[in-house]
Amino acid sequence: MLRTFTGVEHRIEPCGVINGAEYYNDSIATSPTRTTAGLKAFDRKIVLIAGGYDKKLPFDEMAKLVVDKVKALI
Repeated sequence: MLRTFTGVEHRIEPCGVINGAEYYNDSIATSPTRTTAGLKAFDRKIVLIAGGYDKKLPFDEMAKLVVDKVKALI
């Protein structure tokens, strides 16, 4: 079963490579906690495109990780 598992749709889902840049869909990350989990999956700095409805959730833990993992935030 593990050999055929392809991952979860919308969860750090590879979308393609353009000019050497890898693109991932993590649109399931709709809270700071889920975004934090996604950021931890990368071993290099990334460009993070984030936005959405403010659910009045704390960003403290996510903000600490953004400093270490994100080279640009859009």
